[in-house]
Amino acid sequence: MEIAAQALEILMLVCFGLSWPISVYKTWTSKTAVGKSTFFNIFIIIGYIGGIISKFLKMNGYMEKATPAEAGVFIFAIVMYFINMAMVSTNLFLIYYYRAKEAIKAKADKLTQEATNGDEESK
Repeated sequence: MEIAAQALEILMLVCFGLSWPISVYKTWTSKTAVGKSTFFNIFIIIGYIGGIISKFLKMNGYMEKATPAEAGVFIFAIVMYFINMAMVSTNLFLIYYYRAKEAIKAKADKLTQEATNGDEESK
């Protein structure tokens, strides 16, 4: 039964894990953070950290009685947590990066507009 629970956890992690590269790719190619939630990504990272800590807390007792296959599945689940967390962290980095670029561009556009309006008023 334990290996079935581990396999289902891995299935969940793989399914989530397939969506994160897509999200990172969309953020990267669109070059914008519009519609992206920092809180959502932070909460997901916190959840993955909780899953990793849970795995490490279970590890000593589990690994002593686990077969090599069960131990491999257990370790694979931990690896999947780290990979998923890395992808979400990359997504979060891109959100902050593109928001900063958008803020700089908005400020530059505002200064340009002010300068243009000042030139028109002096004529």
